[in-house]
Amino acid sequence: MKFTIAHSNFTVNLNPTWIKPTQEQFLVIFFNSNKGKMRSTLFAALILTLLAGLSWGTKQDVYGICNQYHETVKFENVEHEGNNCDAPSGGVCFSVGKRAFVPKCESGQDFGKHRFIVHIGQRQYSIWKKDSDKKLYGGDYSDISCRGTVLADYSQGNAWNIVVRRDASVYLIPKDQGCPPVPRDENRWDKPKGYWKPVQSIIGGEISLSLSVGTSSTDSKAHTTEWAQSLTLTIGSKLIFAEESVSTSISKRVATQTESSLTKSEQTTQTFTCARQENTQVTMYQWVITAGHNGKQTTVANTPNIICVSGFGAPAPKCPLGACANVGCTACLPWKEERNFFEELFLSTLDFLA
Repeated sequence: MKFTIAHSNFTVNLNPTWIKPTQEQFLVIFFNSNKGKMRSTLFAALILTLLAGLSWGTKQDVYGICNQYHETVKFENVEHEGNNCDAPSGGVCFSVGKRAFVPKCESGQDFGKHRFIVHIGQRQYSIWKKDSDKKLYGGDYSDISCRGTVLADYSQGNAWNIVVRRDASVYLIPKDQGCPPVPRDENRWDKPKGYWKPVQSIIGGEISLSLSVGTSSTDSKAHTTEWAQSLTLTIGSKLIFAEESVSTSISKRVATQTESSLTKSEQTTQTFTCARQENTQVTMYQWVITAGHNGKQTTVANTPNIICVSGFGAPAPKCPLGACANVGCTACLPWKEERNFFEELFLSTLDFLA
């Protein structure tokens, strides 16, 4: 059998032996049994053209999400839903299956089915790779050529974590660098704490009581629209009850029900009642939230949310606002935030460094 390559003739009687090429050279060694000697050729120019179309070095993987945003961020792999995970605010999530292969998009027609989606509030931020460009792209959409904002070049590595900043912008960081610490800024809130405050208890009678409703704060920016929105968002993502982190769904419910109290610049009074209970004890509880701001200012929100508990020695409500499963709040809907070991380790580290 005779080949002509780069104007050179080769007579080959047996299968060729292939040596793994580099990007600089491609060596093929043929054995001619008739002449009993090795013949080789180096044709770099031809093979460099061939290498451009090969897939070596194009694999790109994402291992997790580092979330600095004020709400839970959801990671979705359109190609493989088994990789999906949720990263809580200030926390992380790891791709199920340890890593997710970045989908390849070469034309606008591929975009719908071949991309990651990072759900940030109402925003859907997409991430994909384009092998012909050897780049990772991101954005809210791609152009007709499947290009967007360049997030990384293949030469920078192939193992990444996705970082979502507080302003909802996105970037990639090499996996071996872990997650960056959540930045602290002048609008930092400590984790708000909610609790049921006992305000009055009587035996064999009705409670009718005027209580303060509204927010008091030592913060000079208190009650401004921006301040109230910032606190509401914090309550909706980082609420603590009974020394436990409250789930995002319940925290958001609490934030919605208490938002009106945060904007009131003055304490007002409202009258609340607990019905008469014969021959037993009745106790009124008011839902209160406390929060520290910038490590200095203290804010106390007295809300118009009341629970009446009857019975001698009856315990205080066992659940946060929005999670009570019965009238006396002795039974709860699921309200505790669940985290895996790695998330707990990460958040503990952040608390230690803060």
